[in-house]
Amino acid sequence: MSRWILLAVLMTGCGAVEMSVACGPETCGGCCTASGECVAPSAMACGRSGAQCVACGVGASCAAGQCRAPVMTPVDAGLPRVDGGPVDSGVVDAGVVFDAGLPFDAGVHDAGVVDAGPSCPPSRVMPENVAFNGDFECAGAAPFTSSGGGGRVDVIAGRSGRALRFTVAPGLFNNEFASTWRFRVSRAGVWCARAYVKGTATAVSMRLYLGPPGTAAGEMFDQPGPLTSWSRLPPTLAAVNVMGQVGDEGFLVFSDTTRTAGATIEVDDVDVWRSDDGQCREAR
Repeated sequence: MSRWILLAVLMTGCGAVEMSVACGPETCGGCCTASGECVAPSAMACGRSGAQCVACGVGASCAAGQCRAPVMTPVDAGLPRVDGGPVDSGVVDAGVVFDAGLPFDAGVHDAGVVDAGPSCPPSRVMPENVAFNGDFECAGAAPFTSSGGGGRVDVIAGRSGRALRFTVAPGLFNNEFASTWRFRVSRAGVWCARAYVKGTATAVSMRLYLGPPGTAAGEMFDQPGPLTSWSRLPPTLAAVNVMGQVGDEGFLVFSDTTRTAGATIEVDDVDVWRSDDGQCREAR
């Protein structure tokens, strides 16, 4: 019996034969495994339109049938504002002791011309001023930007160098210059704040808030205005102060308590520190 007759007999005896369809562009929207199976794309088997499946690397993902490398965020490995890891040291850094990486980066890389300016030096006073870039002189780093309301914040000429000017906008809460800058309390005790202000606002209030993240409690100092020249708030040795516990978050708010649209508050040389004697009378 020839093989054709044998095949006909087998087909007649067994009924219709189910033929498998080859995996390929015309039959598979995902990718084809080595065994010819069409599977949905995943990190272990990535591909599309019937292409051969490939395994993505460690940490990578499969998106739209293509392997995507993991997004690596530069992370500091040492003290705040200080280099301490492979990302912010050696050839990647420009040899600067203090960090130009997150969260105080001024550019994509930490290498001289790509950086937008010099790194901020550490505080020279003791106890340390934790208001990073409180004098607004570090190029590319201005953490004291408004975090709420509709007021406008501009960089202007300060007491010596640069400062910030907040312009009050109409509406509730638009009179507040609440800084996005934050600091964490590392030691319990009395924390103090001073700053220099100027502007057309007729009633300027400076408030220092401390508390567990998401909460706030603080003290304030109100200064009548307008202030035609730079004036320190508070004007005497006393300072706005509040008790802080380890882990508390602190921030500053400057506001025009009269909520006068168009009024301005200019801020420079912000100073925040922990008072060793609890009286905020340290020489600054």
